[in-house]
Amino acid sequence: NIMSFGIINKFTRTSNFQRIVGRFIGFAVSRANLQERCLSELSNKSRLDPTARRPNRVCDPYGQNGKPLTSHEASNLLSTVDAGWKLQDGSSIDQDGEGHSLILCREFHHRDFIKGSQFIVTLASIAHVNNHFPIIQLERRLNNREKAWDVVTTVKCFTPTLGGLSYNDLHIAMMIDIETSRLEVKTLFSNRSYHEEI
Repeated sequence: NIMSFGIINKFTRTSNFQRIVGRFIGFAVSRANLQERCLSELSNKSRLDPTARRPNRVCDPYGQNGKPLTSHEASNLLSTVDAGWKLQDGSSIDQDGEGHSLILCREFHHRDFIKGSQFIVTLASIAHVNNHFPIIQLERRLNNREKAWDVVTTVKCFTPTLGGLSYNDLHIAMMIDIETSRLEVKTLFSNRSYHEEI
């Protein structure tokens, strides 16, 4: 009796397993067919370039009537992010000759270059998840006062299509603040305060 129960139990588990695998394969095949149909339909239509034109009142993905935040608006919203974030003139940012009215910047100091590189991976993940990408720069900078090298990550947030700041830039800054408050991420910083001005 015990042996027959074990055989029946094994048969039932195998049968369930085969049923589950069969459903999964069927689902995968139907999903592949759906993806193939969608791709063929998309290739037949002309695709628009979202960066071809600046946002305006008709097409306004940022909810700002195609205009960047003014310095007064940005200054009022600065209290929503950590004190380490500073507003700066962004006229030297764009390589195409188009200056940005304002950018939101913050520096983070690290013990060594490896810790800085690990922090950049964290920043890249935040940017990818939120689909908004700041300029991230990792550099080794000479500190004349202490006669030592500092490893610094500089984060510069702005929206190129608006030519300045958008609400998305402040949102990314808030997400970075949240992430940097986690204990695992705090270990990537040096003992030196990262709230200093740039």
